[in-house]
Amino acid sequence: MKIEVEGFSPYPAQLEWIEKVEDPNIKYACLILGRQTGKSLLLTNLLLKWSLEDNGAVTMMVSPTYNQVRKIYEDVERVLAGTPLLVSSNKSNYEMELLNGSKIIYRSAEKPDNLRGYTNDFLLIDEAAFIRDQVWAEILKPTILVKGKKVVFAS
Repeated sequence: MKIEVEGFSPYPAQLEWIEKVEDPNIKYACLILGRQTGKSLLLTNLLLKWSLEDNGAVTMMVSPTYNQVRKIYEDVERVLAGTPLLVSSNKSNYEMELLNGSKIIYRSAEKPDNLRGYTNDFLLIDEAAFIRDQVWAEILKPTILVKGKKVVFAS
């Protein structure tokens, strides 16, 4: 079954960021953007794009606080609800499974030990400046060393 999905319409600056992040020669991208520039919307759309295009991918979205990651989870759930793309959505552990076998994991960095033990294809870190360097070095970085394709730090 082939399903057509239409993402958001990025404004020119967002389109420029997407083109740079999507460059196949770039694994790590750091987006330093002002407030209210649409960075969370951009990250959400990259999360969906990569999860839908890469069958069986594991994509993790990390935010500094529980409230921030919950909002992104709820936004994605609202977009996918009622479509055949969303196979399951577990609010108790903030994980989703998609029709193509991909899994999206939403986590807060408030309790860093809850980030351990994953192997991610894609990692998106919202408000990265507010996540301790030690959390990146000791916990998140190892999750993308084996299969990691893209890491986006946005702040």
